Amino acid sequence: MSALPGGILVLAFAAHSGVVAKPGQITGLSANPATAAVGTNVTLTIAGSETCGELTITFGDGNSTTLAGVALPHILVHAYGKTGSYTPSVTGGGPAKHCTGAGTASLKVMTYVELLCGAVDCGAVASALDGRQNPGSLSPSVAAALADAVPDACPHAPQITGMLLGSLIEPGGPVILFGCGFVNPEVRLLGQFPGGYVTLKPDKWTGKGFAGWIPDGITGVPDHEAALQVVTNAGSSNEWKVQFTADRAIHTLTLHEVTADCDNGDWTEDHCPRSDCNVSLCAVHQLNVPGAASGSDQVWANLKNGWTDYKHGFTQYWEGLTEGSNAAGSYVGSDVRPTMKVDWHVSGWSYISYRVKFKIIGPVGVPYR
Repeated sequence: MSALPGGILVLAFAAHSGVVAKPGQITGLSANPATAAVGTNVTLTIAGSETCGELTITFGDGNSTTLAGVALPHILVHAYGKTGSYTPSVTGGGPAKHCTGAGTASLKVMTYVELLCGAVDCGAVASALDGRQNPGSLSPSVAAALADAVPDACPHAPQITGMLLGSLIEPGGPVILFGCGFVNPEVRLLGQFPGGYVTLKPDKWTGKGFAGWIPDGITGVPDHEAALQVVTNAGSSNEWKVQFTADRAIHTLTLHEVTADCDNGDWTEDHCPRSDCNVSLCAVHQLNVPGAASGSDQVWANLKNGWTDYKHGFTQYWEGLTEGSNAAGSYVGSDVRPTMKVDWHVSGWSYISYRVKFKIIGPVGVPYR
């Protein structure tokens, strides 16, 4: 520490971390969908906060995995190869692994035929179904069940009278429709797509049943209400309402993507925000005279187009040469407006520094601000 002419005080210090990261806390586990088809992905979401040093998830089908360094909440997928009821669970590695808590979920896995018979009354034709599990194999017996489950004929244009597997549509997902007049059909997903629609990849169809897939790689399209429509030489069918859900991306907001309102305390030399960090915000408050100073900063972002807060964090990064300097962050935002409030105090001849990070999640290729 030295004084320059004019009484200007120069501080020399080495940065050091004064904070021990909080352990991860698991608060639950959920499965979506709760009723799934054999061989299709089930999304498992581990709820919680902070970062787990180690956790173990057991899928309930004899498989399990142990993960390290997991930021919560955490999403993973698993496909079940057999029908039945399953109870996946997750358990933290304990205090020694910086991860506590546990959670369980429940789900049921069925064949596509069972899903069909749960959606319509298969009646006497149920015994004819061959139990094919792959939607890419719409067998003649399944087609026969579809034929018996819908009207005999369409008066004019094709008509959609039902849909299996629910009304949530996502890129790469299967679609099974039944109705009538499905003769050499082109099935379209109408909505906020380039050109107004995308064409499904057909697999198998009969006059009264269609199995196919939503194309992969759809980007730049937000979640929205869409519709399925069957088009043939006889005309276009009614529009069957569905909900399109885009693939998800996770993004860490940078300094140039957030807004900061820094309270510069009396007599402090402030760098809020600093421009040399790769997080959403980093800041320094430094007091170069005797006494003390306090203030309150806020940093936030306004999101749109289905983007929401995914994970947020605060870290006190440096604390100064004398005792008494500190900062505390509290999350005061919402899903679409992540906001961190930071209350800070710095004692004389000292400084305080902190970092804020926001991770957001939303539709791939869609702007979030």
